[in-house]
Order: sequence, then structure tokens, then C-alpha cells
Amino acid sequence: MDRVLAARDVVDGLRAALVGREHDGIRVDSLFHYGAVDISPSNLVVWILLAGRPDDQLPEWAVVSDTMPPETPARGWLSSLHREIVASFTGARWPDAEQVLVLADSAHRVEKQGGWSYFK
Repeated sequence: MDRVLAARDVVDGLRAALVGREHDGIRVDSLFHYGAVDISPSNLVVWILLAGRPDDQLPEWAVVSDTMPPETPARGWLSSLHREIVASFTGARWPDAEQVLVLADSAHRVEKQGGWSYFK
């Protein structure tokens, strides 16, 4: 299977599993991916958009990993989501699944700042 389809399939499964999941008043509102994975699997970016709290209580352009700063809202929970995302890509035999870039932000902030253009 080509990488474009593989990424789509993994993210579709993750979306079904993660959207709506909540922790301490924060919930996963949406999940999507982008990147020129047909050029290189290292171009994959997965975004977790969050809701349930005011924007100032949600991460902004946060790189989600086990090494996030301690002050990151819901740090431990987001780290567990990162591990779940990496595990899904590992299970799909994604090259260098540990290197998939996972970011988080507020769904409201993204919408307020222009939707898709926010990510440019």
C-alpha cells in the first residue's frame, strides 16, 4: 500500500478512537494529518485539535511528546495520546513511526485564526 493511503487509513482509525476522548475537561475535538509522505514518511504531521476549555488553557502549536514542558496543559494525557498515535503507525509498519510529528492546539483558536490558513 502506498504511504498516502497508509497514513490516511491510520489516521482514520485514530480519529475513530480518539475524537471525543476527554481528560480533566479537555477533549479531542478533531484529528487530521498532512504532509508530503509520498516524498518521505518523515513529512507526516498529525494534529490533535482540542476543546472543552478556554483557549488560554489549551496548548498552542504544542509539539506533543514525552518531553513536553511541565507547564503544558494536560501534559501526561497528551503524552499518552502521542504514544497511542505512534503505536498505531508502528502497527501499520510506518517507517520511523517514532518520528511522526504530533502537534496540538485549540480547535477554537484554529477556527478563529482562519481555519486551514492557520497552519500555513
